[in-house]
Amino acid sequence: MTQIDSATDDIDLAAPRRPGWRTIVWSRLLRLGSGLVLFTFLTMHLLNHAAGLFGIEVLDAIQTLRWEIWHNPIGLTLLYGSFAVHIGLALFRIVTRRTLRMTRDEMTQIALGLLIPVLLLQHIIATRVAGTWFDGNSFYDNVLRALWPGSFLWQSTLVLVSWFHGVIGIVLAFRHRPWFARIRTAGAVLAIVVPTLAIAGFIASGRETALRPPQSPPTMTAEQTERVAEIRRKAQIGLGGIAALLLAALYLSLLRQKIGDKITITYRGRGPVRAPRGMSVLETSRVHGIPHPSLCRGRGRCSTCRVQILSDPEALPPPSEAERQVLDRVGSHADVRLACQLRPTSDVTVRILLPVIGAAQDPESRRDAERWAAERVASILSLDLRGFNVLAQSNLPYELVALVNRFGNEMRQAVKNHGGHVSTFYGDGLIAVFENAEDPRAAARQAIAAARDMGRVLKILNRDMGGALPIPIRAGIGIHSGTTTLARIGSTERDSGLMAFGPTVSIAARLQDATKRLLTDCLISAATLRLARIDTARLAVHEIEIENMDDVLRAHAVDDWRVLRGGEQEEQDAHGDREETERA
Repeated sequence: MTQIDSATDDIDLAAPRRPGWRTIVWSRLLRLGSGLVLFTFLTMHLLNHAAGLFGIEVLDAIQTLRWEIWHNPIGLTLLYGSFAVHIGLALFRIVTRRTLRMTRDEMTQIALGLLIPVLLLQHIIATRVAGTWFDGNSFYDNVLRALWPGSFLWQSTLVLVSWFHGVIGIVLAFRHRPWFARIRTAGAVLAIVVPTLAIAGFIASGRETALRPPQSPPTMTAEQTERVAEIRRKAQIGLGGIAALLLAALYLSLLRQKIGDKITITYRGRGPVRAPRGMSVLETSRVHGIPHPSLCRGRGRCSTCRVQILSDPEALPPPSEAERQVLDRVGSHADVRLACQLRPTSDVTVRILLPVIGAAQDPESRRDAERWAAERVASILSLDLRGFNVLAQSNLPYELVALVNRFGNEMRQAVKNHGGHVSTFYGDGLIAVFENAEDPRAAARQAIAAARDMGRVLKILNRDMGGALPIPIRAGIGIHSGTTTLARIGSTERDSGLMAFGPTVSIAARLQDATKRLLTDCLISAATLRLARIDTARLAVHEIEIENMDDVLRAHAVDDWRVLRGGEQEEQDAHGDREETERA
């Protein structure tokens, strides 16, 4: 169940119990952890470069602080260990690939990652090797004289390649998390601003260095300089050898897949295809051009690539601990497996459970996938017209249609005016979604404002159409906030409609139903009011029992909207009511 903690006002998603340390997938954890360590070091390094906009003295001062963090036994062990682990696991992942077919973002990340050692080699030798082995001066004055302006393009390329390799990795690792949407815009801004400022600082400090005399004499002799050049040449040869071995290993792996034993994977609805023994079902789908969704790009995190085993499940390799954790999280049956983790060694028949949505879209595009389905913190408004059966029985069909059209148009407009979207309209009621990935509090306030306007609209409808109605028009409204699945339903984006699913929608509907029993027009959950930061001292509180919830839900009845607002807004509301009365 989703709830909002009253102390922190943050959305708290109830998650299944975390696995014990014995069940952790260490390779994935090490790859992610080492990558985050390296990205942290890179971010601090680039911010240090950006300080060059304020002068070389500021550069050196910040670098001294940065050395206090990294240039000690613990920092250096963590940094170099993360570098070795990350590169080792990345190369192992590349060499063990069963196919070179991959998505654009994955291909870009791999290409940038392979370029980093090539670009980084000269930088490491000119700074770390020279400074550590030959007591070279590593302060910025001497370093900049060695790099500016001859190595400007090389160093700038290294900055951009390293930075965006890390950015892509972070996006691929965390984009399926519910909180990611809230930081997307800020993260995108930082992704551009940080390397831009770093390069600008490099240019400014390089020009400053060129215009002033050296602050200290060079500490390396000509013989030591030649020795550093020799080390660079040998390192380049070694790097080329490693690249050759990598290509050879990859070629042999792919060749073995091509000439090795084959099995038959039969896709229900598409027929059989031949695949190398041990190739994953997802890789087989990509090789043969079979549409197969995979939001996490085959990393075993998102569960969107699930397949149902239609042949004997016992003939397949058992799921790994990583796969089992994901399947348990989504409550899958025993005959369901992750296509990215399932590597059959014998013939198998499968059914792809989740279709690729959006026929006109690229199914491998992250942007398209998130446009079609995403998990967001949203505020849901459920509205139902009271006494609709009486109205239907007492009015001619034409009169009923006129009422429903007027009611629907006015309610839709109230939702639209406050940034919401009508998810479902069913004649005598609707479900509206208010979602703001960057500011869920604003979405909660918008939902409450829309409900207030709906109350005003009902007054106008009663005034305009009251003479033709057997009873006054009334409506019940329920509002709740929490994690909601937003999805487009339809074969193409143009023909699709945005709909909301999940417990938050059900709770909002239950609150709307409870307005009948409590004889009130609107019930707003305490979670929504806390999220909107609205004082509830003047509101009546009720405890609502919700099906499949262990605890009762606290909600507040709102019959006079002015109790939610400050004094100035109260005057505006009263003024609006007087204008409506005068017009009547």
